[in-house]
Amino acid sequence: MSGLEQHLPALQVVVPMLVAPLVILLKPRGLAWAACTAGSVLAFAIAIELTRMVLASGPISYAMGSWPAPYGIELRVDTLSALLLLVVTGASALTLAASRQSLDASIEAERQPLFFAAWLLALAGLAGIVVAGDAFNIFVFMEISSLASYVLIAQLRRIALTDTELAQAQAGTIRLKLFKVAARVVISVRRVVLHLCSHYPYTPLFHRIVAHLVPT
Repeated sequence: MSGLEQHLPALQVVVPMLVAPLVILLKPRGLAWAACTAGSVLAFAIAIELTRMVLASGPISYAMGSWPAPYGIELRVDTLSALLLLVVTGASALTLAASRQSLDASIEAERQPLFFAAWLLALAGLAGIVVAGDAFNIFVFMEISSLASYVLIAQLRRIALTDTELAQAQAGTIRLKLFKVAARVVISVRRVVLHLCSHYPYTPLFHRIVAHLVPT
């Protein structure tokens, strides 16, 4: 590896983390979304390149600041972590690219930069969890992603749960009842269909929330 390639494991986390504060400063309508999407696409491109390198040369180990473990922070990318990076960053890029109309309809323009900053911090935290080479740093990145995720869940509660039984629910309750749900995902050319379990007790509530988020 030479040049920029050797730093790609660190850039996988650093890129979305650095774009996050920049997004907050972009007040004109649409610029925050564009910067957030660009950061996610760049993170996805880095994940693709890391996957190519791992398949070609085997696992990659990166010592932050050239301090070897256990005295420094080690990032490690192997076949499994490369696959997870593709899933996390690819899902982020595709979701942002496809949801601009829905976000414009659901979130006020002045709040959108804060939403996108939280999104990028969550992405950085999840990518850090995947590439962290030790348990301590896994928990550090888990804290970053959790804090950002709570902000995103609070935003969901504000725009979609105001007239529901979860209007005053804590983030953990919302996550348990709406996100940690068994479902079958069917992807076609034009749409993604989510089939919920027939015994899922919150199906009507789930449909009401989707109706709030998806513009008509």
